[in-house]
Amino acid sequence: MKTFLYYCIILCLTVMVQTAHTVPIAIDLEVTNGESGIYVLFSDGRLQTAGTVINRGFPANINAVDFTLTNSERGYYILDENGTIYTYGDAVLYGRPFSSTSRYVDFELTQTGTGYYLSLIHI
Repeated sequence: MKTFLYYCIILCLTVMVQTAHTVPIAIDLEVTNGESGIYVLFSDGRLQTAGTVINRGFPANINAVDFTLTNSERGYYILDENGTIYTYGDAVLYGRPFSSTSRYVDFELTQTGTGYYLSLIHI
């Protein structure tokens, strides 16, 4: 099952790279703990799922940069480059960053799942 999922992922990413630049590209991939499902986040914020996972929604027409599952895997966060955090399922919004002159590039939950860390680049 694990090998099959990886082949599907590689095929999906290969097709995306070979298409026109106007097509959103896959930028993040998360596999559930039991390897029974995957989430693929595209640069426009669209989310594609496979396996037993539930697509709980996604924002439209954003510049998405990161995707993170909650510890329970019953929700997720999507981060856009402006620092906006979109929450779905059991994901909790703990606050939004204040810097408007930065580009956000990474999102990680704390080990307890009661907060998060954001990485940014000052522009």
